[in-house]
Amino acid sequence: MIKVPVLMTALLAAANAADLPPLFDNGKTAWEIRIPAQPTAPEQYAAEELQTTLRKIAGAELPIAFTDAIGPGPAIVIGTPQSSREIAQHAETLKLAAGTSESIAVKTIADKLVLAGNQPRAALYAVYSFLREELSCRWLWPGDDGEFLPALTTWSVPADLDRTFTANFRYREMTPCHLHHHVPTEIWMARNFLNRGSRTAAIRDRMGLVRGGGGHQVAVSQKLFDTRPELFSVINGKHDPAGTAGCWTNPDFTNLVVDNIVKYARDNNLEHLNAFPADITPRCECDRCTANPDKSSRWFNYYADLIAKIRQQLPDMTFGGIAYQEYRPVPVTPVRGLEYVQHCQYSRCYVHKLDHPDCALNHKTMDELNRWREKAPMGIYGYEFDVFNAPMYLPMWNMLQDEIKTFRDLGIVYMKTELSVQYPPKAARADLPQQAHRLANYLYAQLIWNPDADLNSLLADWCQHAYGPAATHLLDYHRAMAAAWDAMTIHLTY
Repeated sequence: MIKVPVLMTALLAAANAADLPPLFDNGKTAWEIRIPAQPTAPEQYAAEELQTTLRKIAGAELPIAFTDAIGPGPAIVIGTPQSSREIAQHAETLKLAAGTSESIAVKTIADKLVLAGNQPRAALYAVYSFLREELSCRWLWPGDDGEFLPALTTWSVPADLDRTFTANFRYREMTPCHLHHHVPTEIWMARNFLNRGSRTAAIRDRMGLVRGGGGHQVAVSQKLFDTRPELFSVINGKHDPAGTAGCWTNPDFTNLVVDNIVKYARDNNLEHLNAFPADITPRCECDRCTANPDKSSRWFNYYADLIAKIRQQLPDMTFGGIAYQEYRPVPVTPVRGLEYVQHCQYSRCYVHKLDHPDCALNHKTMDELNRWREKAPMGIYGYEFDVFNAPMYLPMWNMLQDEIKTFRDLGIVYMKTELSVQYPPKAARADLPQQAHRLANYLYAQLIWNPDADLNSLLADWCQHAYGPAATHLLDYHRAMAAAWDAMTIHLTY
């Protein structure tokens, strides 16, 4: 066997890459997209997204090859070291980080462009990263009118293309509220590197997003009161139909909740659950339920018992928790069996940075979060966009980047905010939350993917794509409005 020196191998690889034909040229291409013979759903979706986008950009049709063979290029290879032999042989060069957060690599290797991830969903993000960073593709808001693609005649793959990135937060979510199943929004979320929040199972699973679910499920339907009053909370000395939060010390209530959650998890093919009590309803006042004076401990002790019972039927299920309502204060009890606890941020100030010397609201919420960090890995449940009574322009992205960087530095594992998705039939565009909030929504999504992204560059890039010839003037406007927001002396909170 002839051995080529390492330096010569590198020079040959660079030369080969430089000599590759253009990725497309006047609608023609010599390239193919290569994925495993038996691809995962996200890998196949990634190939289809790449194929479709390149067709829109250049009119070139790159065929998708399903193969496990390692052959000559030119080819764009999509996958993971576990699914693709071709990627596996370059695993050390690609430097994909192990772990639960997505790690991506976009790299030219000889006659291949490798778009790889450490898991199937990360391979999809590698495709989006390539389209974004190399070809200036943007999905600024949901729907076809939020898609901004260049019109290109010819483009060649750079010989020195070599980018890696690992997500800072394990979970990144903007939860659609009101209209829970809105496919354009769910597609937009994935294209902007969010990995949770999709509720349309076919979309979620095709993109490989986290199969998470839950909500205010520790409850009983009011319809059962006439036949099963003992399941309801005791209020003012008697079981009350308003007490849908239930009597947590009644074994029948617990069994009902467990059965309902297990069915819900199976029906929705979930891998992760975060269940919590009925929202804004009275809690049980019976002697057994109130024996522990610490309300937060009551809930987290009960939740641990529920988890143990659920795992008897769903042994592989993982769980998260939430610090909310009367169980938002740090409990005395240990917190057991949870990957994280989301700290609800409804008491923070949406004007000032978290360490602002004169903002008592933010000092208080950070003190509580830091005490919670001694109990469990923490997530954030934000309300940045849905606390306003009417849709309004929100130039608060400096505050957003401050909180995201702060939470990253504290080791927060989960960033989540609610996303108001509403399309009333006769509403004007200006009255739609996603229209009014679209710039801040976009910047939030980009920043929880990369907290260190240059905010001014993101803003200028938005203006360039969205406004065309008016970009310079609108950039000045947005910067002035953000400065005015930051300079407000009020403390604005939920």
